[in-house]
Amino acid sequence: MHKLNRGNREKVQQFMSITGTSEKVAVQALKASDWHLEGAFDAFYSQPQSRTYTDSRHLEELYNRYKDPYVDMVLVDGITILCNDLQVDPQDIVMLVVSWHMKAATMCEFSKQEFIGGLQSLGVDSLDKFREKIPYMRSELMDEQKFREIYNFAFGWAKEKGQKSLALDTAIGMWQLLFAEKQWPLVDHWCQFLQAQHNKAISRDTWSQLLEFARVQNSVCPKVVAASKELKVLQEYMQCATAVEPHAELGPMFFSVKESDVSTLEHKRKQKEEKTAMEEDMENMRKVQAETERGSEEKEREKRTKQQQQQVSMPGLKKGSSTYLRPKKLGFYS
Repeated sequence: MHKLNRGNREKVQQFMSITGTSEKVAVQALKASDWHLEGAFDAFYSQPQSRTYTDSRHLEELYNRYKDPYVDMVLVDGITILCNDLQVDPQDIVMLVVSWHMKAATMCEFSKQEFIGGLQSLGVDSLDKFREKIPYMRSELMDEQKFREIYNFAFGWAKEKGQKSLALDTAIGMWQLLFAEKQWPLVDHWCQFLQAQHNKAISRDTWSQLLEFARVQNSVCPKVVAASKELKVLQEYMQCATAVEPHAELGPMFFSVKESDVSTLEHKRKQKEEKTAMEEDMENMRKVQAETERGSEEKEREKRTKQQQQQVSMPGLKKGSSTYLRPKKLGFYS
């Protein structure tokens, strides 16, 4: 391996640590894929004879460690312990990839067959091997075909048992999780549109077609229009997203969204709030003015009352003078 450059040596070490193969096998696989790690992993794991042997006794021990004490399945508590052992956040997308490998029918549940069968397919029979496989499972999300399979798997995995559609809140959460990997720039705009105007469960057709919608560089591509002719929600969204244009400096997959139906609704909502606030301010000003006027009137009444009282108590006092006027008719003056 001393003849390899530093970058290729690191790839060989990474390949060996994840697959558990020898240096010779790692070099052969990487050379065959022109030193692309993802291609080497795909080629290696597509050959059943290359998969690591698993010990059924160790698999049983792993399953018993995580299975529920009352039900012969791995449920939420067991999966939480598994995530702690793997040092992975339960909300990490790699746990979706794990469920895909296990062909799990339902979110947060593994039957014994699903759990053991999935680990066998990964060549895992210990926690150390499981941890070593995490980087490989993350790399699978970068493969377009595998991402498509994981994406389509996620619909059935995430929906409630017995339901044909996926609850909107769940669908939005899954889209934000999945498209965080694919960097679809319109995912938040799409989710806002659904919450503002759709507000219904998501069908499998809508789920599947959105991936095609997200894949094209131009969101109003005629191929997408034709593909989504039967899907009203996508038609409505395309009308909402007609003002989408590429940023040349950032490449064709990045877009800026001009004011759309969703942002228009937000604008109207803000206008209404501002109008309400203005009306409240005006009403408060009127109340203050009325209070001031009442105060002025009260003071004026008090002043007049005081003057009248003075006139009654001192009837002979000339206004503006301290001299009393003594009526002549009373005979005090001649």
